Amino acid sequence: GKLHIGLVLWPEFPLIALSGLMDALRYAACKVDRKSQTLKCLLSLISARADMPVASSAGIAVTPDLPPAQPQSLDYLAVLGGSLKTLPQGHSADRRYLTDAHRAGVPLIGIGTGSFILAKAGLLDGRRASVHPFHIAEFRKRFPQVLAEEGFDFIDEGDVLTCPGGVSTITLATELIRLYGGFAASATAVSGLSGSAGR
Repeated sequence: GKLHIGLVLWPEFPLIALSGLMDALRYAACKVDRKSQTLKCLLSLISARADMPVASSAGIAVTPDLPPAQPQSLDYLAVLGGSLKTLPQGHSADRRYLTDAHRAGVPLIGIGTGSFILAKAGLLDGRRASVHPFHIAEFRKRFPQVLAEEGFDFIDEGDVLTCPGGVSTITLATELIRLYGGFAASATAVSGLSGSAGR
């Protein structure tokens, strides 16, 4: 099996969500034993300004891998938002890429304040969205047409998923791994993330 996730980073994105997603995919791609099938996992960091590092909220900068390409090559396209004040700073071409991918039938994932970015583009109208308790009041004020909820690690609306970020990102990642690679792959990811894999 194969799971390819594209990820757009917004300025001041939280490192915990990025590292949780990356590590879950990395561990899932490890063979449990010689008999088990390996799930091929790929995470591509995508930006219209692929040469420009994006600073995380911790100050550590990450350089994207690729400029936007045909979204159909992706199984999911995720956007990881930053602080509320930096949300307007994202590249307009990256916003367009999210909308184009949605039109092309690629499921989108809003992680953390990434749900604000998807909601602003009108992609969550009339849908449920999982929003962090810190941001839910502001989200409801800005987007009354979206059914914002808290207390869920993620909400899957089919072609759009939302996740409040933080450690919930790991729960979302392991569920996507289970869908594409089965229970053995997701168990390997959980085992690795909990430190019991010894890797």
